[in-house]
Amino acid sequence: MTKVVDLYLKNIHPYGFRSGNWAKIVGVKLVTPDSNESRICYEILYPDGVKDYTAMSDRLNYQISDKPVEEIDVTHNHRKTVQRDKKAS
Repeated sequence: MTKVVDLYLKNIHPYGFRSGNWAKIVGVKLVTPDSNESRICYEILYPDGVKDYTAMSDRLNYQISDKPVEEIDVTHNHRKTVQRDKKAS
């Protein structure tokens, strides 16, 4: 039986869009940026619904994983804010 697994992409370039955040690969498209040549790109979807395109040729700038986003450790990319109750002095 054929097994199909979703793949996830993380931009690892420090200046990349949402660098360090995982997004689900939802397709492959031919993208032509303004005043540039066409290129084949992964169409990716972030958990909050934002869609982006990553050029397949930029292989050194991203990682791909078959683990669901929930299983990938992304905590190092988010700072947790702890709100403490202020005591009246």
